[in-house]
Amino acid sequence: MKGTDTSNLFFQVDLLTGCNNLVSFSKSLHNNFKNTNFAPASLIVVDIYQLRDINQIQGFEYGDSILRWTGFAIKDITSSTVYRISGDNFVAMLIGDSHEVHETIARKLFDRFNSEAPQLNLAPPVARLALIHFPAGVPLNPWVVWRNLNEKLEQTSIEQPFQISHAD
Repeated sequence: MKGTDTSNLFFQVDLLTGCNNLVSFSKSLHNNFKNTNFAPASLIVVDIYQLRDINQIQGFEYGDSILRWTGFAIKDITSSTVYRISGDNFVAMLIGDSHEVHETIARKLFDRFNSEAPQLNLAPPVARLALIHFPAGVPLNPWVVWRNLNEKLEQTSIEQPFQISHAD
């Protein structure tokens, strides 16, 4: 569309959470998240468990506060750029260190969600979380990232809300 500059901040940031949005995620993915030396990379995918129920029972304002808290918690634990890619889905790309370090970070995030749940009148598990490791030494293939993002998150459940896997 003529006259639309996607470098404009409003096109790249989710105004509710302050996280980057789907447009920004797509651009970063296209640029391999500036991972020019192809260091180990892992994607943390977070789905707020039953946000629809939270909105219906406690109201959209409360649901919005949960979304803001989620974005803040992910930023705080991962120290990376966080993207809100849909209504209740967030992602963060971890680059560098090792996949083992990425697993430690993801576990810490999952534990934080659940330990702070009572303060927010929520019952654990608050979120489903998938950690997807991508091979080092090669650039990310956007199609592979999207396929894994969707498939691996689908494998999580209330019985197994935390999953670690390697990209197919």
